[in-house]
Amino acid sequence: QIDLRTNNFEQVKRNSQMALLNSSDPIKILKMIDTIQRLGIEHHFKEEINVQLGKLGDWDVTQDLFGTALQFRLQRHNGWPSCSGKLICNLNENCVEY
Repeated sequence: QIDLRTNNFEQVKRNSQMALLNSSDPIKILKMIDTIQRLGIEHHFKEEINVQLGKLGDWDVTQDLFGTALQFRLQRHNGWPSCSGKLICNLNENCVEY
């Protein structure tokens, strides 16, 4: 019975990892990461989360306030550099106030 639960958990974990890595919709990815962290199981998906946040680092979300806010919060929560307020990061990752 314990082996069955372990196998089911591992299968769900693998399916979730693949869904996170194979998704191409930035908002869907951000929502998945947010949900995983809210459930408190992010330690099982740390590598996948970092891969996706790295891919989304160059994503321009100026058209979508929800996406911008969620990306900013998730990057900050996971230790990625991000600027706030009137600060804009240039290509050298230095923040310049405008």
